[in-house]
Amino acid sequence: MGNKKITFKKKGPVGWIVLSYPATGEFVDIVLADTLREICSIMSYDDSIRVILITCEKDLLSLSPCPSPIPAHQFDSKKSSRSHDAILPHFQLANSIASLEKPTIIAINGDAKGQGLELALASDIRIGTTLSRFSMPHIQYGQIPWDGGTQRLPRIIGFSRALELLMTGREVDAQEAKQTGLVHQLVEEDFLLQQASGLALTITSQAPVAVRYTKELLLKGMDLNLDSGLRLEADLNIILQSTTDRSEGITSFLERRDPNFQGQ
Repeated sequence: MGNKKITFKKKGPVGWIVLSYPATGEFVDIVLADTLREICSIMSYDDSIRVILITCEKDLLSLSPCPSPIPAHQFDSKKSSRSHDAILPHFQLANSIASLEKPTIIAINGDAKGQGLELALASDIRIGTTLSRFSMPHIQYGQIPWDGGTQRLPRIIGFSRALELLMTGREVDAQEAKQTGLVHQLVEEDFLLQQASGLALTITSQAPVAVRYTKELLLKGMDLNLDSGLRLEADLNIILQSTTDRSEGITSFLERRDPNFQGQ
């Protein structure tokens, strides 16, 4: 399913989200955000999909890096902040990706700036090209990030680095992005999709329940103290022992064959 700007397709156990340039107008609008939410909901309930891979046409994630969902000429200071806050969710993309329990990989084709980078930050694994460049230039337009950038960037690259990038709008090249953890891998542009799809297939070969619990542990554990995080780890380990995949893992090891995980 999809529209001209976003397409969803399945290739075996991998669900692909492909973003494309619009024929006219802005890339991000209410229709795009609603469609992405719908696609993510469908993939969440499709047990045959084990990994979600997001990709785009070249430099699409840097198109209109800081569009404001509340144009200055429409802003009414007499209205409550809640009235304007109600507009933002209709244009946000990142939360749809971040809310997925399944692993997500984004193949960043070209540059990622502004909301495009905010979308990338919502993905679990980010793969860029050796020529990719990244920035959060909102401050240069008198704005601040509004699609999760102020919260996800420091969690990924650290408070000090994030503060500097957000307060200056400075552009980061591919090598610095790799060194700081902004992206996990860098490849030549011609091999981007091959690398991303290969990584997706590697993850799909693992036990789906264990993969899902691993992601849950890391995400929830960041907001817990150590003792609470360890209790959650122990609880999920106990639950995991009762799964069919756990039994299959042990049996395949004893029989010296590759496991056939069913996600149960």
